[in-house]
Amino acid sequence: CVGELTKLALHYLVKDTDGEALNYVYNVVHDSIFVRVPKGEEKKWARLLVKNMVKGWVEMCKRPMLHYKTIPMPVEVEWVSNGKDISIEALSAEEFDVRAMEIL
Repeated sequence: CVGELTKLALHYLVKDTDGEALNYVYNVVHDSIFVRVPKGEEKKWARLLVKNMVKGWVEMCKRPMLHYKTIPMPVEVEWVSNGKDISIEALSAEEFDVRAMEIL
């Protein structure tokens, strides 16, 4: 289910950015999406990743095979800089503090 969610989130991310995300996504692994973005744009892309991963989860919850429709979809975002670009990883997380979104 999580692997399908990640694919759906990626689809929404590309659609939400009119394809711009295709310039930055460099890896997708099971429950993670990795993007490499220009320095200074990390907060924008972190927000987009979280928004679209949650949107994917909302759609997954509509499927009949998922019996528990109220399970929250926590998303954890991390980024590192190599001086020129910012690498961002968004992954589904077991625990998520909503207050962390305030920094985004």
